[in-house]
Order: sequence, then structure tokens, then C-alpha cells
Amino acid sequence: MTTGIQNTMDSELDTMAARLGYAINTYGQVALAKEIGISQAQANRIARGMSKTTLDTAMSICLLTKFNIDWVCFGRGPMKSDQELWEHTSGF
Repeated sequence: MTTGIQNTMDSELDTMAARLGYAINTYGQVALAKEIGISQAQANRIARGMSKTTLDTAMSICLLTKFNIDWVCFGRGPMKSDQELWEHTSGF
């Protein structure tokens, strides 16, 4: 069962740009930019959906933030890459 909050979040994250922005803002634009070698201004533009990015940069963002690339690109699967592992092992 999904909640109203989850439905609102889902509708706000219905594009790749929005999901990528969410990953960037969750981690922090300044720290992320430093870690992956882009300017803070570029991280801000990507986060606001004002600039497209390369697949390499998107992958770097996902690897650093632990957001699932499949979720960021297509909106499917678990949001975080370690979430799926947790779901499979939490019963032990």
C-alpha cells in the first residue's frame, strides 16, 4: 500500500532529470561536484534539470550516491542500489 506522501514523491520524480536531481540534492551538490570532478554550477544545473549530462556523469552520480542507475534512468527497481540487497537479506 502506498501513502499519499509516496504518491506525491513518485509524481515529482517522474522524469530522469528529476530523479537525477533528487540523487544530487540528497548527496549535496558541493560534495558531489568535488567527488566526481564537475563544477558546483554544473551540478546545480543538472539538479535543476537545466542541463543534460552524459551517461558517464550520470553513472558517476549513481555510483557515488548509491542510487540505482535503473531507477534514475527509467524509474524502475529500487531507488537505492543497496536497497535490493537489503530486501533479499533482511529475513536472515
